[in-house]
Amino acid sequence: MKMTELSFFLFLLQSGDDPCPKDEHGKLIFHKTDFWQLWKALEECKDAGLTRSIGVSNFNHHQIEKILSMPGLKYKPACLEIETHIYLSQKKLLEFCKSHDIAVIGYAVLGSSKAAG
Repeated sequence: MKMTELSFFLFLLQSGDDPCPKDEHGKLIFHKTDFWQLWKALEECKDAGLTRSIGVSNFNHHQIEKILSMPGLKYKPACLEIETHIYLSQKKLLEFCKSHDIAVIGYAVLGSSKAAG
């Protein structure tokens, strides 16, 4: 592949096997990823012409807000890729993205094996 740039680069936040992991006391474990450093690196890739757009995958409303409120933000996420279908409509998240002009890319739009049972 003789590519000079990517059309799009997604920052994937993967939850692992358990979508709602809990600690030994039964409390939810929140992701501790440093979004600021990772997003700055993606902005540098865009500035260097390595990608035309940068976005996020599997982020929630609060995680996107962290990026949008970062000091010195050059580029907001161009899109959010999320699982969305009749059993998981994510209406509030879709409205949030629309209000911030962030495109949404859906995966598993016909449902997923998790939704079936």
